[in-house]
Amino acid sequence: MSVDVSACYKTTPNIALVKYWGKRDAQLNLPVNSSLSLTLADNGVHTITKVRIADDLQTDVLVFNGVEKQLSEDTKIQKLVQRFREIARERSSSDMEKRNAYEKLANCCIRIETMNSFPTASGMASSASGFACLAKALADAYGVLNTEQEESKLNAITRQASGSACRSLYGGLVHWKKGSKADGSDSVAHQVVDETYWSTLRIGVCIVSHTVKSVGSTDGMNRCVATSPEMEIRKTDFVEERIADAIQAYKSRDFDKLASIIMAESDALHSICHSAKPSIEYLSNQSYYVINLVHFINAFFGRNLVAYSFDAGSNAFLFFEEKDESVLIPILATLLNPQETSFSLPQSINSHVSECIAKWGREPISIRSFIATQVGCGPVHLP
Repeated sequence: MSVDVSACYKTTPNIALVKYWGKRDAQLNLPVNSSLSLTLADNGVHTITKVRIADDLQTDVLVFNGVEKQLSEDTKIQKLVQRFREIARERSSSDMEKRNAYEKLANCCIRIETMNSFPTASGMASSASGFACLAKALADAYGVLNTEQEESKLNAITRQASGSACRSLYGGLVHWKKGSKADGSDSVAHQVVDETYWSTLRIGVCIVSHTVKSVGSTDGMNRCVATSPEMEIRKTDFVEERIADAIQAYKSRDFDKLASIIMAESDALHSICHSAKPSIEYLSNQSYYVINLVHFINAFFGRNLVAYSFDAGSNAFLFFEEKDESVLIPILATLLNPQETSFSLPQSINSHVSECIAKWGREPISIRSFIATQVGCGPVHLP
């Protein structure tokens, strides 16, 4: 019997509202603190991964954004594939009915084709969407870890490939608990509420740069854990309390409170990076322009109209509500001047908006693109 099995999935990045930064166990990817995130809807920001396992393949191949190489050249992905092969072999010895099928799958070569529609290694959570997508496709192709009872095991394997990837396995608001067990069995992510819960929440992805960051996330985390005095507070109940406050704000749709938490967490992450030795700077001049603009807009309107968040990179995520789009979008379009955008401007701009733009008093910048999206549903199976 010949073997030729394929599976294809699409996933989107998640953006942490309460940040994951630092590992208590690097090998198992166990975090210093719990984290909370939102999975993005696919408005042009996604990873698509196709896996093919077949006996006519001669070697393991990885095709990333159109560039083909041997799978052995990417040790992280190779390790994840090997883990699924091990599980298939375990099934071949325990499931007599499907023994031959599992054994053949485990022994066949694999071809992985993956594509990101957004910049890689630039603070856009590409590893989160990438490894979540790959894990779902591998589970489907090998026919393992695809039941509710095995969900936590899939979660753990995905987490070991990329910590934040375990959050992209779900849509909506997702809580990744740090856990306390040495083996990491209680360090799992789960969905708090789905993507429909706050349907009027909007997320703007401001891509200011496609440049690969000079210090990768893993290296940055390790340096901060080893040298930053500000990491100590992340090990206390402070973060757990902040997560509880953020969940409560989200469930009550209290944007003002949630916005304050989101910005405080973003600032805390980059303050930790600045206090590391040597210090790490992920933000660019354009990033600081966005931060200052957000604070100015909120002060001008006398409330939190918009919130910013940056992961380990220069690209910004902006949060706002649908009811404020007509005010906020013209301001952002004028002052950030994106070269590409997915939003359309209103027919007319009210005088209050014009006054805000005039009072800003600084020249506009020009970012690469602005993608307007919302909270998304998590991995999607593609034919």
